Amino acid sequence: MCALVVAVTSGGSAPAGAAVMYGANSTWSGVVTKGAGFTAARGNFVVPTSSARCGNGVLAVWVGLGGFGRLPFVQNGYTVTRGGIAGWYEVFDRNGHTTTVNVPITARPGDVVSPRVAFSRDHSILRFTWRNFTRGTRVVRTVHNAQKYYNGHTAEWVSERAPYDAATDTPLLAHAPIVWDRATAYRGTAGAGAFTERSTLLDLINRRTGRTLERVHARNSRSFATRFTGCR
Repeated sequence: MCALVVAVTSGGSAPAGAAVMYGANSTWSGVVTKGAGFTAARGNFVVPTSSARCGNGVLAVWVGLGGFGRLPFVQNGYTVTRGGIAGWYEVFDRNGHTTTVNVPITARPGDVVSPRVAFSRDHSILRFTWRNFTRGTRVVRTVHNAQKYYNGHTAEWVSERAPYDAATDTPLLAHAPIVWDRATAYRGTAGAGAFTERSTLLDLINRRTGRTLERVHARNSRSFATRFTGCR
């Protein structure tokens, strides 16, 4: 997983008809909502089925706060491979020092799951949550003294080609569409839909070949999908 640095262009329209930004990234596809004071982000999606079309392809699906052009940055979610599904979280401080922690979870293709990242009001406590509504399970990990990881300028919902090795150009896992539902960014207890007039929508593009590997399609403020279109 990685911090977010992208190029974007203007165009398109948000649900209310206001201009949004469109762009491309070399490792991931998804929605970024820009603002200030975000303290939490969450969303539901169905763990996708996959195929062996891309060999040892990888896919990470996550929510995050911060990192879009600036650090700090926090994220948590799921890695999906042909070998199984795993949970993890990752934190970056403003100097780029990072910690990644693997988290035991139970999930299978077809399960409805929900990652959530949330800071306390004073930003000193950071909680990562993985819920599986299909199996009735909930896993929580807590980070204390977390102020150095707080950046409330953006919230993200992402499908990523990760872990990615540039030397071998790791392929994206061939997978069924990932449809986000109830994708919400919070300021304290006040929640708003992920897709707004201040959103950026990004497609995953292999910059070596120019091929689009994953496209994002927004449907309404809290629901959108990323769709696989190529391995590498």
